[in-house]
Amino acid sequence: MPGYYLGLCYLNGIGTSQNRQRAVAIFENSLKSGNRHHTELLKTLADCYERGLGVPVNRRRAQEYRGRIKKEQDDIVELARLLLEDPIPLKNQE
Repeated sequence: MPGYYLGLCYLNGIGTSQNRQRAVAIFENSLKSGNRHHTELLKTLADCYERGLGVPVNRRRAQEYRGRIKKEQDDIVELARLLLEDPIPLKNQE
């Protein structure tokens, strides 16, 4: 997640001069490299595209990122439902 935090520093000018274009580039590279914290990253990118922070306003692209967040959340809910229906036994419960 270091890329995400570095991007936040550039986005907000924390410890460096503010450079929103660089922040968005860092966020997008972090996303391509398989960042584990997708939800925060996708939300931040959606906000950047929706508000024109470092990139031209692109509501379609913002909506695509928000759609990916929804899909991830739906996947998590489905996994939780499956685990509740058929829990994995713990080793000391066998």
